[in-house]
Amino acid sequence: MSLIRGARIEVVASQRGAFDASVTRVDLGKLWMQRGRESLARTFRAVMPADRVILWFLASPQPPVTILTSAIEHCDLAILTPGEAACWRSIAPCEWMSLSLPTEEFRRYGVSLTGKEVLPREIQQVRRSLQIRLARLRRLHRATVDLAETAPDVLTHPEAARGL
Repeated sequence: MSLIRGARIEVVASQRGAFDASVTRVDLGKLWMQRGRESLARTFRAVMPADRVILWFLASPQPPVTILTSAIEHCDLAILTPGEAACWRSIAPCEWMSLSLPTEEFRRYGVSLTGKEVLPREIQQVRRSLQIRLARLRRLHRATVDLAETAPDVLTHPEAARGL
């Protein structure tokens, strides 16, 4: 499965039933955004792209997802470093969001995105984010992906993409 942009993925459903998953991808220049949904508990292993830093978070209140040994809750932001191998495990259906930037862009904008200095060479991190910032990021992410699903032509206009 290679629906998740730039990563190499292997998925194993860990619950009986029909597994259904979807991923919506949006490219806004150097910024890549994705929203994914899975219908059953699952485990997947992924190797991150070698040249990008990824911010990963839950789309709504739901059971936590474990990445490596860290439980990612609704108030958390996982920072995945370039080339990192990680294993995700959910215990229920899951909806998640992510965005990524090239490493140099992330260094430039990391403080505004996370509120703290972030060093991309560090091992995967979990940041308990300021809820106001994370809520705003979720709203903007959701609006952008919803727009890509309902009116994708809008995002082809450079002014609209830049505004988002």
